[in-house]
Amino acid sequence: MNAGSYSASAHFTSTDNNYNDASSTVAALLTINKATPTVAVSFATSPITYDGNSHPATMTVTGVGGADITSGPRRALDYLTRPEALRLR
Repeated sequence: MNAGSYSASAHFTSTDNNYNDASSTVAALLTINKATPTVAVSFATSPITYDGNSHPATMTVTGVGGADITSGPRRALDYLTRPEALRLR
């Protein structure tokens, strides 16, 4: 589910005779906020003096609840000359 606002309702079906089935009487509004991952990058040697060549790096990306999201459809790092030196895409 993507971050944003959603309306939700619920229905409970009991398999225990001590409880009755029930449904929510009104839908509730809930908001899912974007989560910020933790990104760690390391290079074989550091510091690296700019020489116009690419230099291999390793990275780990950790999501909500410590989920390892390092692998995925596409993970790449771009070096930028602006203050945010690395960008994960």
